[in-house]
Amino acid sequence: MTGIPREIFIQTRQAFLACDVFNSNNDLRALFRDARISDWRDSLPEAETPFSRVLRVVDYLWDKKNIRGENGLYLFLQALKDLYRSTDSRYGELERLGAWLQGRQDLSEFTDVSAMPGVSVVADRSTVQPRIRYWPADSQYLGFVWEYLLHKSHEDLIDFLSAAKTPANEMECREQSLDIRDLADPFTLEVPVDKAEEAYVPRDEVDDQIEQPGFCTVIGPAGSGKTALFRRQCSRRLKDTSERRVFTIGLDATQVMLPVSDEYIFDGKISVLSPEILIWYIFNAYWDTLILDHQVSTRYLSELRQSEHWRIKLRWFYNHCRPQRYQNSEDKMLLAYLQNPLQNQRRDLSFYPDVAPQNVLTELIDFITTPVNTGGRFGKSVQPYQKIRLLIDGSEQLSRPAMERLLQDMGVIYKHHSTKLECILFADSIWQDLVDSTKNYCRVIELPQWDEAALQSILEKRLNAWKAPFIEGEDWTKHIPKSSLTLAAKSQLINLTVKGALQAEKKAGEVAAPIHVLRLARVLFAACAGCLPQPFSLPLNKNKIREIISLYLEEGAA
Repeated sequence: MTGIPREIFIQTRQAFLACDVFNSNNDLRALFRDARISDWRDSLPEAETPFSRVLRVVDYLWDKKNIRGENGLYLFLQALKDLYRSTDSRYGELERLGAWLQGRQDLSEFTDVSAMPGVSVVADRSTVQPRIRYWPADSQYLGFVWEYLLHKSHEDLIDFLSAAKTPANEMECREQSLDIRDLADPFTLEVPVDKAEEAYVPRDEVDDQIEQPGFCTVIGPAGSGKTALFRRQCSRRLKDTSERRVFTIGLDATQVMLPVSDEYIFDGKISVLSPEILIWYIFNAYWDTLILDHQVSTRYLSELRQSEHWRIKLRWFYNHCRPQRYQNSEDKMLLAYLQNPLQNQRRDLSFYPDVAPQNVLTELIDFITTPVNTGGRFGKSVQPYQKIRLLIDGSEQLSRPAMERLLQDMGVIYKHHSTKLECILFADSIWQDLVDSTKNYCRVIELPQWDEAALQSILEKRLNAWKAPFIEGEDWTKHIPKSSLTLAAKSQLINLTVKGALQAEKKAGEVAAPIHVLRLARVLFAACAGCLPQPFSLPLNKNKIREIISLYLEEGAA
């Protein structure tokens, strides 16, 4: 079983934190006397806080199965759900998550040719009954999309997914909270980084505001486009303009890549913007770009290394903020110099190993943004970067104390470093009151609602990003065979999908329309492929499409 998708992980964690059994190890262990999950009681991991207990239970049970092949986390959800009355909101949320997980646990491997459309033997789906709103992609759906929308063969899909299951790609999927099938599915909620730019739907007013210098917070509900904006900005690591050169670094508000426990973040004791954490992130990004990126290092490194002062400072940071990929440098002479023991540190630098992190951060920012005099007859100077820009995403996964600490640290950065460093925070609407308290120094950009034209563009851009062979503005539904969709339904499919997404946003309100339009597209093409849990006779006509959309809307109200 592959990693749990980010959206479901967030919802699962929030649902579990609302349950009292996570308040103590004893209460949690008592629940495991339930016969459905008792097999795992003796080896259940313990933790000191509710937050850590949730993380460890999810990690522990995610890939566990009983002798009947039932998933451990799914069974735990059922036992936990039964602690509450059906009228309790926790019961409904746990039931919904259980329905999603049940749909994932029996899917066959993609490399199994027998599971592809057009082959007589297909995966047994008799036990899979997830709600259609959270229906997972399977090989039959992917085969249909690849053949009729991407115009590629079943063999192409098999080869693609076989290649995607290499250790390197599986590691990348875990880092991006992706499922392997997300790499092949144009209607996935989580876009792989390499497709982020092609799949991006521009909104000129928002894009222009983000490009302005200074501190700002981009705020909106789930699905409003925050992460798409974040990833697009991250892809622009080095931006040359006539006015300035900006070094862009993307941070996940929940990921502290140092030996710091999750409780410290959850309790608001530290954040990714705390100096002792931020130093490490900034230097690693500087190392990865300037030293390891061949295109950038070719442009600047040969001149920078002529400066003894620059080399000495680089060596200090190298030894005190050791980069993760320090052995990947092809510059063996520079690497050998950096790995020499530091000597005469009092002469080398204006600070010492035990200096306060805030002062080290100041030195690091100056090191990266100050012009370097490379000596020579004409006193030439080199300045790869004029300013550092930090992008922070993932705030929806934080607790309130953690979000308060993040904003507190952002305020400190503004006070001490705003001339050379700026922050763009992508925040969920749940933090509106906290974000409003920063308006004295931080611009707030509220993401507008999506209109029909923009939602249609999302679907089109997704297919283009996965290399669909049609030109912009072409009606790509015309390629769907008449055995799956009537001519009248084909002409209305995109329009009905978009209108259904806007209805879902208005009716449920928990996420924005882009998430609904992608989920609906997946459901409707699964219906065209004949692989929805609740089968619809083919070909689909307009009434059947409306019926499927109505079921989707009803599930949101359930």
